[in-house]
Amino acid sequence: MDNSDKTDGGRKFFRIPIDDSSKVKMTIGGANYQVINIAAGGIGIYLDNIETFTKGEQIKDITLTIGTMSCTAKGCIAHISPGNTDYLGGIELVEMDKKTSELLQNFIDNHKASLFSFIPD
Repeated sequence: MDNSDKTDGGRKFFRIPIDDSSKVKMTIGGANYQVINIAAGGIGIYLDNIETFTKGEQIKDITLTIGTMSCTAKGCIAHISPGNTDYLGGIELVEMDKKTSELLQNFIDNHKASLFSFIPD
């Protein structure tokens, strides 16, 4: 991939860390997963088992809840990496409707502003 389209130090999308699991929830096939970060193009989650998904696997039934708003998307497992006591999974969002895209972008914009609010003008 040409790095000229990446905007975040080697990543295409800015990631927002999720430190309060009540703000963002994700369900795949009826199973809940803890979201660790979110970007316009993907979501990072914790996995209990490395065999839950395989890299490249297509996910057709993602439900993402941010606050009181829920939306659906389709994704692809971009990576699975070992963590301290569990695994980290990265899901690239490959198909989402306008509502989902807007919900993600609004969440990211609001939290990005608060992350950098300590920087003086």
